[in-house]
Amino acid sequence: MITYSSANKDDELVYIGSPESLGATTLSETEIKLYARLDLGGGEAPLTTGLFEVTKGRFRFTYPFSELATLIEGEIEITDESGNSVTYEGGDGRSWFIRKGATVIWDVKSEKARKSFFSATTDI
Repeated sequence: MITYSSANKDDELVYIGSPESLGATTLSETEIKLYARLDLGGGEAPLTTGLFEVTKGRFRFTYPFSELATLIEGEIEITDESGNSVTYEGGDGRSWFIRKGATVIWDVKSEKARKSFFSATTDI
């Protein structure tokens, strides 16, 4: 069993690049860095789960997978294609689901934000 929690400060994540390394577009002047740890799947696997961390900034991302995620630490605002925005704060107990093919803008308000995620590349 794996527990995803802000109390787990020893979770080691690996630097995976900038938003562009995932096919996203950076919208802010600041350099954004991405980190991750995969606990299941990855690569060509149809299902993936783990941790993802991002530093402060804004970027636009079109999801190549469907994802259910929960913010563990930090503060982000996610805006969908219709202009609807939701702000999440780590530990607020809310999760989000974004369907494969959707384009959203991530605005990371805190110095860093960390989420746990479960994603599927297969059509659901």
